[in-house]
Amino acid sequence: MLMGAFGRKGCGKTSLMVQSCLYLAGRGRLIFAYDPMHQFPDANRFDFEGFEAVETVPSLVAFSDCEPDDVAQLALSTGDCIFACDEADLLCSPNVWYSEAARNIARRGRHYRVGMILTGLRFANVHRDIAALADVLALFHTEDEEDVRRIERRVGRVYADHVTGLSQGEFLAHPFRQLARLGLDGAEAQARPLP
Repeated sequence: MLMGAFGRKGCGKTSLMVQSCLYLAGRGRLIFAYDPMHQFPDANRFDFEGFEAVETVPSLVAFSDCEPDDVAQLALSTGDCIFACDEADLLCSPNVWYSEAARNIARRGRHYRVGMILTGLRFANVHRDIAALADVLALFHTEDEEDVRRIERRVGRVYADHVTGLSQGEFLAHPFRQLARLGLDGAEAQARPLP
């Protein structure tokens, strides 16, 4: 599974990533998160140096004392897990991968049962592999014309027409053709079909 959440700052991307990881960890999936900003409050934190993935590892493991490529390599070598990274631009640009391990997860992770959950400010600034291969896209508010054009090319006009009018916590879920709202500040999460 490759999931990406994209949109302007403060719109809810990181909250969605954290909620998704907690949900998956609660169902027994092993999550390795690159988390230098400590966005995962319930994560088990380890120092990367000296860490060994063993069967007793908790479901959600966060690292903040290393590079994102280190965590991606750990996920790829461990297998049967998910790599989470806030800010995809640490891993790639539109045409260049900075992390060979993240590139391998995006392109071939399914063969190792390794997924990836990413966030990014700009859909137009992530590698085209992510845009083309993502199983799930959560598109939050953006007004940037280049982002809107790339969204239209990747997922269609109906998404591009709606993405500029979203409020904080709202996102378009592709391929589900839904407008969703995060459960923020105690509010219940909601989803409805796009018109």
